Amino acid sequence: MKGSLLKLRDNYYISMDKANLKNISDDVIILKLNYSNDKEKFCCNTKILKKIKSKGALLISINLENNLMIEEAIKDIKKIKEICKKNRIRFGIEMQDKIIVANIEKYNEHEEIYINILHTLNAILYENINDKYNYLYDEICDYLDNEFIKYNICGFKNDKCKVKKDSGVEMGCCYHCKNKYFGLLYTNKFQLCEYLKDKRCSAKCITCKLYTCSELQKQGIKYNTKNVLLIRYFFNPIQKFIIISSHFTPKERIMKKLLRYSFGR
Repeated sequence: MKGSLLKLRDNYYISMDKANLKNISDDVIILKLNYSNDKEKFCCNTKILKKIKSKGALLISINLENNLMIEEAIKDIKKIKEICKKNRIRFGIEMQDKIIVANIEKYNEHEEIYINILHTLNAILYENINDKYNYLYDEICDYLDNEFIKYNICGFKNDKCKVKKDSGVEMGCCYHCKNKYFGLLYTNKFQLCEYLKDKRCSAKCITCKLYTCSELQKQGIKYNTKNVLLIRYFFNPIQKFIIISSHFTPKERIMKKLLRYSFGR
């Protein structure tokens, strides 16, 4: 069974082989989420809810073959976990000292499509809100870092981005206005961000990582609270405002604000 399981975090796993699900106990319901062309959309109707409540544990089986339905899948998985928590139903089943929370069909064929599903499953399995948001924060930052590096979005060469390549400005947009006594309000003098250490951001500022300048936006390159799915579906409107308005702020301070306005999510 080892080779047919994909590890999430801690002792949680995803099955990639239906054979793992044979001979499971009668108190387990396998809820199929099919997002192919003839998808069977999950609907929290009375019939489904009664069926779930009558069982002691639940496992989801996911079939997702393209990116068109990824947002529906994320919403459904979050909703199902909330139903389980509210009705004290175990999410996942124990098998050989492992907890299998889902079965994913054709994972190896569609690995890139499933990445946000794996992040969603990991996030909803956290019971501690601080751990949950810390995980989401780090995953979002890693995603944005990888996007900018993988596609060389800013076109850096010799420490100059492609927009400022003909100027004397290095390190791209890592500059802000700051006055010694009055901060951002009373000066137009730019200084290099104090959190830039050895040409790397020591703040892990999610807001700065989301930022794209006007020239990049003209090219259709923009990251925001709508097209970064983990932000869109795991943070409320106040938290989203915090995420887009906390430039040049270290992670610790942003996290405190996010947790303050989590409202138990």
